[in-house]
Amino acid sequence: MTPGPLRFLLELAVFFGAAAVLYAAGSHVLAVALAGVLIVYHLLSWDRVLWLLRH
Repeated sequence: MTPGPLRFLLELAVFFGAAAVLYAAGSHVLAVALAGVLIVYHLLSWDRVLWLLRH
């Protein structure tokens, strides 16, 4: 089983990594939109993020 903090870091790396790859590929608007959606998602699911960091 993967510890919560490591799982959270992996999620951030994969999803924000995808946004970084999109940006590097020249899809700047799509990359910024994806990053924005990810930020809003993590802000709205703050209880899940805190749970992951505690376990």
